[in-house]
Amino acid sequence: MLKIKYISLLLCLAMILSACSKFDLLNKDVPPKTEVSEGFKFSIDKIALSRSYQNTIPRVEVIKRNNRTSLLVSAGLVKSSGVEVLDVSKVDNTINIQIRNKEDKSAQLVIPQIWIDISGISQSTLETMRFNIINENYNPIEITYGIVDVLNKISSDLRISSSSSPSTELIQDGDKFIWEIYYQNIFDRYSKEIPLINLKVQVDTKSGSIISSSKSLISSLVDEGKIVDFIQDKGMLYIIENPESTYKNSLWFYDFKEKSKDLYFETNDQILNVKMSPDEKNISLITSKETKNFLYIIQTKDRRVLYVNVLGDLSPRVSLWKDKDELYVLGEPTELSSTLLLYNLDDNIISQSRTYNTPLANFRYKKDLFLIAEIVQDNTNRNIKISNDDSYFRHIGSGFMVNLIDRDFVIFLSKSLESDVNILNVYNLNDPEEGYIIERNILNYQILNKDKILLVEKLNGGNDFMTYILHVDSKELEEIGKVNSNLVYLDYNREILYVDLIIPFESDLSEIIYTIDAKHIK
Repeated sequence: MLKIKYISLLLCLAMILSACSKFDLLNKDVPPKTEVSEGFKFSIDKIALSRSYQNTIPRVEVIKRNNRTSLLVSAGLVKSSGVEVLDVSKVDNTINIQIRNKEDKSAQLVIPQIWIDISGISQSTLETMRFNIINENYNPIEITYGIVDVLNKISSDLRISSSSSPSTELIQDGDKFIWEIYYQNIFDRYSKEIPLINLKVQVDTKSGSIISSSKSLISSLVDEGKIVDFIQDKGMLYIIENPESTYKNSLWFYDFKEKSKDLYFETNDQILNVKMSPDEKNISLITSKETKNFLYIIQTKDRRVLYVNVLGDLSPRVSLWKDKDELYVLGEPTELSSTLLLYNLDDNIISQSRTYNTPLANFRYKKDLFLIAEIVQDNTNRNIKISNDDSYFRHIGSGFMVNLIDRDFVIFLSKSLESDVNILNVYNLNDPEEGYIIERNILNYQILNKDKILLVEKLNGGNDFMTYILHVDSKELEEIGKVNSNLVYLDYNREILYVDLIIPFESDLSEIIYTIDAKHIK
């Protein structure tokens, strides 16, 4: 009888132990005994302490990295100065990963990430397995409100709009954990006169409530519209499109010093090209209606508009001032040729004309230097050629947005077919071997003077753009700061940026021009 009771007791004990062998995937204090499968090997490739708080929950992912099967282990949110992987073992269909945390005076709130290379188990088999992170000496910190939820709440409650990600920090205050979030160059939907702000917000991770918020006013609205010509130290010409107005398009001038706006021209036609003369007394303006283009001269003093009717059959496409009295006019290209005219304002006659046996996308002139960009079918890049006398042209590169800095340098962008970025080229006309390139994704540039160029670089992800000043001779880049549009112009002496931006949310205004003091984005 005693023997039967003894056997029964052993059977019950075995059943209890069997039930206890089912452990949680991510929380186990003591590792189970391991049975290592034949051929199973691991090596620690990299350990990083991440401060990107998109996901604070411990997890394991199977990834393919450098043609090797790997595990990406996120150990959860913890105060740490480093972690150590004590062991990786396999029991039946479970991989156990044993981790020890290190904490000293330099410890911060981080998510330790570990890349573990695995051999002896195929990727398809790994993807069917369970993973158990064994926390040797720490417990992951639990966050009720993650950063994604908090950012959505801030956007809704504070009525902001941002096309880029803010900087985020998780700080500890006693036994509380607080999200500290900093936005740069974001839209305040409450304000039209001061559209852009910097914003700092603190949010309780447990309740999700906003503890504090503070705005820094960094911008000022100039007007709605689109910048078409920027005159350094003086002002800018811009167009306002209003389909509901009597005239759908209007040309305005904004004075930098006086901060005043003046209406110069109104039309129902599309405005294609606008250029201020060197003495600022006249403006050349090309409009388009159906298939025909028209050239006008606007006298800035009295706003008088003159229609230029001496161009014959030429349909003007680009206008460029040779000097204060003469204007080059490039016509719409045909499949085989382009025509260039020189219009004299005083005589109201065409004094010179030339036909190029190739279609031109653009034309530039400076002190007897003629620069042309030939259209290449189905290609963003153009054939760029230069001449000293408008007769023999030599090829100097392939690209677009071409311009003459002075008699020594040509600047243009070239689309890289391999990386799909715009590389900036600075071509030295005196010594081509001294030319150079800037291998960044440059979307726009502005010639400030013969020594300095404003560059606008597209950053990876979002709609962030970085602005720099390129020092032409030294080839050095001087960082200005981050903006949210590639259409940026710099009033250099006043250190004021003028930004042309399409509103990224529903608004009464579609496209606006605003200013930012450069010191607010450094």
